[in-house]
Amino acid sequence: MLLREAVGENLKAERISQDRGQKDVSTLAFMSMSYLSEVERGMKEMSSEILENVCHSLNITVPELLTRVASDMELFDRVEASLSYV
Repeated sequence: MLLREAVGENLKAERISQDRGQKDVSTLAFMSMSYLSEVERGMKEMSSEILENVCHSLNITVPELLTRVASDMELFDRVEASLSYV
């Protein structure tokens, strides 16, 4: 799992858990909706400034997001490792 994929998945999950649309979040984060969509799909990486804006628009901190991302990536690595032994 790539970092950009984990970041995108977590941002999308947070946005959906808040029942918010991409237009709302992208507007508050000062970015285009299409760029946010690409980020959420793991296609694009963001600068630290845009990441801060997106997190702020979702009312979470960058450390909160990165903690979730690290946890997801660690779990993914464990599963992938266990599957390679099968």
